[in-house]
Amino acid sequence: MKMWGYFMNWAHSVGLFGFSFALGIILGWSSGGILGCWAAMELCSLALMPVLSGSSVSESDGALVYFCLQAFGSFMIFLGSLFLNASAYPVSVFLSSTLLCGGLFLKLGAFPISFWVPRVMSVMSWFGCFMVSVPQKFLPLLILNETMVLTGPGGLGKMLGWVEVVACITAMSATVMSVGVKDLRVLFSFSSIIQSCFMMVVACSDFSLTLFYLLTYGVICWGFCFSMNWLGVYSASCASRMGKLDKEMFGFSVGCYALSFAGLPPFLGFGLKAVFIRGCVEMFPVGCTILTLLSVVSMYFYYDIFISCVLGSWSGIYSFWVGLRSQYLLESRIVVFFSVLIINSFGGFMFLILAGVLHM
Repeated sequence: MKMWGYFMNWAHSVGLFGFSFALGIILGWSSGGILGCWAAMELCSLALMPVLSGSSVSESDGALVYFCLQAFGSFMIFLGSLFLNASAYPVSVFLSSTLLCGGLFLKLGAFPISFWVPRVMSVMSWFGCFMVSVPQKFLPLLILNETMVLTGPGGLGKMLGWVEVVACITAMSATVMSVGVKDLRVLFSFSSIIQSCFMMVVACSDFSLTLFYLLTYGVICWGFCFSMNWLGVYSASCASRMGKLDKEMFGFSVGCYALSFAGLPPFLGFGLKAVFIRGCVEMFPVGCTILTLLSVVSMYFYYDIFISCVLGSWSGIYSFWVGLRSQYLLESRIVVFFSVLIINSFGGFMFLILAGVLHM
């Protein structure tokens, strides 16, 4: 009975969180203006707070920092939307564009206010990192698309060049700050910042491509976070305390997801870069070139862990396959191996086949 009570409390909490968060996404998607999206963002943030708080003091501290920054960003967006309604005056146009862009950059973790992303994600669970990196970006990207594209050149569309510049500077700073980082959550946060730059640029051209990019990136992030949570790994130093096969499984997972995040074929992340280049190269040729190069450079920091864990000895790959076929075949860690293969390799091949059929 006691276990049943714990299960019911857990089910009620998860159900309430899922319902509230889904309701916020639906309200934001169906709203016809910025104020509706603002209300939906507040609902999603409130629904996410109990999940991010976790059971430790550090998680609660990170959730509090995240909530305060998100609330300040929402306040800037709210004020910007009010000034946008009075945009007949030059001062109102300047204030609305400044406040809206500042609030959106804060929520997406863009330069110069991207410092909070590694600070918050370094103390979160892997599920919390996934929620901050993927679902919480949907509504800010929707507002960015509405303000930059739907208003046209006569409205805030003239800020498109600034969005491209901010995205490139943000990706550069995240790449530089990734040097020497061994904490996987911090490294994942910098990767999330770089991917946010891609999505910001895509959102300024076509929201359908943005939605596809976000969903595909969400699948990759879910596989990565699931694998790391299953192995119980939060930093590269954890590999030193693992068994031989666990260490190689960890390195194999990180290496494959690094190639996918970098957009190398035939992994699923290649679809992200293909969509990005196809949809944005005409409007943002310089931004596309810079962001693609920085994404490949950032792959090195993940791949360094892969080299040290799996390819540290000549027998690393051989022992990995032999161990996988023998005593570990029926154990739970096989789930990690198949999640990497199915999500990355199979998903990438399917995208290549679909691209050939549609003549992309």
